[in-house]
Parts: sequence; C-alpha cells; structure tokens
Amino acid sequence: MIVDVHAHAASEDFIRETAAKPSYGMPYEVRADGSYATRGYGEMDRLMWDLDGRLENLQRRGSTCSSFHHRHGPSPIMSMSSASRLHDS
Repeated sequence: MIVDVHAHAASEDFIRETAAKPSYGMPYEVRADGSYATRGYGEMDRLMWDLDGRLENLQRRGSTCSSFHHRHGPSPIMSMSSASRLHDS
C-alpha cells in the first residue's frame, strides 16, 4: 500500500472567498489570468482544488490512500474509492 501522507486541499470557492477578504488572514490571491497564488510562495498547484486531477495523479503514482491536511481538526485519511464516491456525489 502506498499512502500520500501530505496533501493539502481547498475548494475554489474557499480560495476565492478568502482572497477577497484579507481580514481572514489567508495568503491567497486570484491573479488577473484567473490562476491562484499564495503570497510569499507563488503559483498554487492546481491539484489543491482539482479533485479529478488529484485522483488521476494518485492513481498514476499507485497511491491507495491520501491524508488531507487542513488548518482545523484532524486530518482524515481517504481511500481512492472514498474520494471517488465523494467526488461523484
């Protein structure tokens, strides 16, 4: 079993909303071309919000699970089949 133990995820809605409200304290920004960036870091990896792309990438690497890290609460471990069901709902 191969487990991706360090994955970040955020929806595009979350990225856009937090970028629009600097008081939230998140370093996200929406660029003029529609891409996203993290201030002080650079362009955001599309796999941050693109679930189809993330699943394809994990399958290509032979990963069977991914641990998603987020700012609040525990980091759930999600199997590929669970992620697919979540995406399809």
